[in-house]
Formats: sequence, structure tokens, C-alpha cells
Amino acid sequence: MRAVVSAIAACMAVSAWGISPYAVAADGREELDAFRLNPGNEVVVPSDASALVQEVEVAASMPGNRNGRNDAAQWRLSGLSADGACRFCITISWGNEGIDEAFSRRYLQVTADTVAIDGGRMEMFSNKIYDDVDLYRGVNVLTVVVRDGSAAVWIGNDRQRDAGSFRCSAPSAFRLHAGSSLDVDYFVSAWEENPAIDLQTGLCEEDVVQLTHGHPGAVGIWDFLDRDTDSGWAEPGGMYRLAVVPHIDIGNCEYNGRRPVYDVIYLGGATVEASRWMPGMVKGRMYATPFENHYDVVWFDARMEWMGAEVSAEFISPAILAFHFPLHKSHMRFARME
Repeated sequence: MRAVVSAIAACMAVSAWGISPYAVAADGREELDAFRLNPGNEVVVPSDASALVQEVEVAASMPGNRNGRNDAAQWRLSGLSADGACRFCITISWGNEGIDEAFSRRYLQVTADTVAIDGGRMEMFSNKIYDDVDLYRGVNVLTVVVRDGSAAVWIGNDRQRDAGSFRCSAPSAFRLHAGSSLDVDYFVSAWEENPAIDLQTGLCEEDVVQLTHGHPGAVGIWDFLDRDTDSGWAEPGGMYRLAVVPHIDIGNCEYNGRRPVYDVIYLGGATVEASRWMPGMVKGRMYATPFENHYDVVWFDARMEWMGAEVSAEFISPAILAFHFPLHKSHMRFARME
């Protein structure tokens, strides 16, 4: 189950610092403001390689950038591994196309390279941009978003252009290097924590199945049976196979001052964000109520976000377990598997 979000709001997100078309819900942030990098100098800001999304943004100008070709008039943003080795770099440079300076067209060039462990480089893309960027000594904003093993790159002044994308590993830090004097308005790294980390139990599917043996009631393996949902309020995240097991004591699981009696463990069947869900992860937690076979539930949707209050579970019969989401006008039933 996942809550429906506004597609318009998702598409119109604006960076908290500049003009990026994407903005992370920052759980962590490091920022450097208003400084100059002299030729050959560099500065590093940390990031979190385990994060769901990482964003880095640089607003900078190069006062020595004049018409004509100047190989030193460039700056570079690199993604670093935990040991400080460069894993990818994005280089900003300028040039002219045409017969001579009087009859030429100026451009900004964005080049992305990945770096292998042995130091070998491979160019991922090199794109010339003619519009919506400053071509001389003004400010350009470079934004890089890393998610799901891919980096997306934007650059511009009044608005940003999609400069390209490439596959990469998640960096532990970002490094800014100046080929010539670089005036930096800001250099910001931000990241959104990966909720999957808190939902991992360390159990494999066989371990989970073993935990269901010898327990009465709702404990067992459950397969999706049917649903009654309003697609305007929620959409199913898949036809789940779940296990209900006695609570595994990991992390702070209290809800309204109570500890869970059961954990709901994901075993399979996700269709939304399926690549993020692994067997053994916590899908929900069940809390005892004064009513027999009725439980309050903390449920995590397809995007691993808490579905909010008033979710409940009902052990209807030895063969049927139901989950109710009244605020989302949705219900799901599961059948026991032997």
C-alpha cells in the first residue's frame, strides 16, 4: 500500500539553495558559503553514501573566464569514496565554435568521467550548452543528484539545463577543484536518509519462516488475498507475501507508549519500489489492544514511509488476516499459507 502524492508537487520541487529541478528532503546537510578557491586549490564537503538520495550544489563564477579558449578556465566537481579516492568527476569548461573570435558561438561544456579502482577514466558524456548558462564571468549553478546508482546533472544561471546522467556508486564526499580562480557563492551537500536501513532485521527468508513455527493466532505466513481500495486515496504496492512473527527487539519500536507484540515481515510481491524491498525487512508492527484478535498497526508503505495513525489489523479466522487503512479508505486481506 502506498499513499497517493501530488505529481505536480513532485515535478515542481525547487532546491532549497538554487534553481535545481529536484530537491531532497534533507536529513543531513553541510554547507560552505562565499569563498574563493585559488588556482589548483580544492575543498571537500562530506555526504552519506548509505543515503537514499544525495544532492550537491555549487554556485560559482570564474572571474578570469574571457572570450577565446583558456584551458585553465575550468572547474571540477568530484565524488569521493570513503578512502578519499575519486570515483567520478564533472568538469565545467568553456570554448568557442566558429572560424575566429569575431564569427564564433560560445558554449559551456559539461564533461563527466567515471574513475575505476585502478585509476583508469571513462568518459560518460561531454555536452555543449549554449543557452541558460553564463558564458563568461557570471555565476552558474551546478547540481548533481545521486540516487539508485545513477547521477543526474543540471547546470544553468537563471534556470538549469539537463546536462546528462551516468551510472556511478554513491560517494562519501564531494570535492570542488579550481583550474583558475573560482568565486564560490555556496557549496552545499545534502542527503535524505535511507529508511530501508531501519527496517532491516538481518534475517533471511528461512529464518523468518522458522520464527513462525509453534505459535498460535496471527503468527504465520500470509499471502495477499484481495483488497478494497479507493485509487484516489491509495494504491496497492503489490500482492505481498508477509510473515507475522513474534516481535524482534531492534531499535525504538514504541507506539503510544506500547511495545509491539508482532512484527510483519516482508517476504515478496512488491511491484512499487520493488528493488528497495528485500525479504526479511519490516513491513509493519502490530500492537495489542484491549480487544481480542485486534491490533493497532504501524505500517510502512511502498516508499517505506509510515502510513500514519488508525491503521489496524484483525485476525478474522485461522485462515484470514485483514489490515485496515480507514484514513486512506482501503482494506487488504491475506490468506494463511501452510
